[in-house]
Amino acid sequence: MRRFLAVATLAAVSLLSCSNPYRGVPADIARMARRSVSRQEPQRAVELHQMTESIDPNHREGMAYLLAYMSDDDLASIDCSLIKENIEYAYKARDRYAWCRNLPDGIFFNEVLPYCVADEKRMSWRPQLFELTSDITDPSSDLRTAADSLCSRLKNLTGVRYTNTLPKENLSPTETMKLGSGGSTALAILMVSAFRSAGIPSRLAGTPMWSEHDGHYSWAEVWFDGEWHFVDYFADRIDDTWFLERAGQTEKSDPSHWIYAASYAPGKRHFPLAWNEGYDGIHAIDATDRYIKEYKRAGLSKSDGIDVNIRMYGHNSYPPEADDRVAVNVRLMLGDSCVAKGVTASAERDVNDRLTLNAPTEGYYTLEWMHDTTVVRRIIRVEEESIDVTLFLE
Repeated sequence: MRRFLAVATLAAVSLLSCSNPYRGVPADIARMARRSVSRQEPQRAVELHQMTESIDPNHREGMAYLLAYMSDDDLASIDCSLIKENIEYAYKARDRYAWCRNLPDGIFFNEVLPYCVADEKRMSWRPQLFELTSDITDPSSDLRTAADSLCSRLKNLTGVRYTNTLPKENLSPTETMKLGSGGSTALAILMVSAFRSAGIPSRLAGTPMWSEHDGHYSWAEVWFDGEWHFVDYFADRIDDTWFLERAGQTEKSDPSHWIYAASYAPGKRHFPLAWNEGYDGIHAIDATDRYIKEYKRAGLSKSDGIDVNIRMYGHNSYPPEADDRVAVNVRLMLGDSCVAKGVTASAERDVNDRLTLNAPTEGYYTLEWMHDTTVVRRIIRVEEESIDVTLFLE
């Protein structure tokens, strides 16, 4: 056995020293890629080396970038054919779409090329999503128009719906599409992957815990016009989501409430995964200040009133089922005057999504909605702190 390992090691060293699969690759990236490969077991190092040798010469810099920053787990185990397929389809998108060809290399390598979004299972997804998004994105469009088109049409094209009942949150795009449903993290991973398949720079963003301590949330970001923009699976437009007010009021003193944006290349921080605590394989930057700025720029600064947070369920049961949430028009009445109104979130929306109405002062208010042809009313007392109200249609 020792003799076998010694022979394998000598063969690996000989192969790695006699050929150069990084011809034309910038020296710093080539050096890091070589170092990553050299840390692997001899047989694995040979596999990675041969994979890089066999790649299209025009794709070698992309391959080197992935190897340079690949996690130790993936370096040791990911199927080489999966890496090659991912690279080939990423460059296929670059060839097809002018907006992708015009991207800075740094953006393409870090936000289009990666084979993963977070800690999801490493599976083939690019071919399926490349074909799917080609029906949405017009190659002659500009980057923003393409991103808008994909944002508004992806939900209907995939048929994937929201649920919070699955035991696994970090589903791969392939798993999510096969199941036809997923939680906020799975939907964000699907959306990031779909954007990348169309050559649109995208990354995962989210918080491990809202400042209100009522759960984590994940979404996608896309890059165009030199800036990052937020995209929610439930929204029809970019930069138009239900959670901006929450993100804009993030408690800065506690990093567990910050807004993070993932990065394939190392950043100053790790992305804290609420569903996989202790995992530090995803790099990230702190995006909190940007969301606070966007919140203020959108004119959503917190009012002087008191928030009344409302969820409506179809049936009176305990505990209420998230899949039983219904969309209903609700009015907040002070006497005979309507001071606020809105529509509650249905089961198609994330479980953290809720209707927030603002009461101008403390006092007794009436919540009013219609059930069939009957007006239903409930009196609530609003004090100085925000309140959560659960309503039942029946």
